[in-house]
Amino acid sequence: MRVLLDSTRLFDFMERPGVFLDFERRVLAARGTDFYVSTVSIWEMHLKHNARHRSGQRKSRFSVAALEEQDMTFLPMTMRHAASELEIPLSHNDPFDEPL
Repeated sequence: MRVLLDSTRLFDFMERPGVFLDFERRVLAARGTDFYVSTVSIWEMHLKHNARHRSGQRKSRFSVAALEEQDMTFLPMTMRHAASELEIPLSHNDPFDEPL
C-alpha cells in the first residue's frame, strides 16, 4: 500500500503517534506500506516552524534531520504540479492542500 502523508499527518507521525486511530495505526504498521511526502508538505512545515505565536513561541517544530531518518520517499513539486487544476475543487481554502 502507498500512503501520502500531508503536513499535519506527517507531524503526527513523527511527534504525536498517539493521535492516530486504531485502523490508521494498523495501516501505518502494515508490512509493505510505502510512505510518501510531498516537498509541499516540507515547505508548509518549515513556514509554520518560522511563524510564531504572540508569546514568541514557534507554531511548530521542524527538523530536516528527523525527516531524513524516516523511511519515506520525498516527492518533488514540478512546474506542472504547481500549474495543474483540480478536477474536484477543495471544500476549504488551505493553499497547501491543492498541490498535494
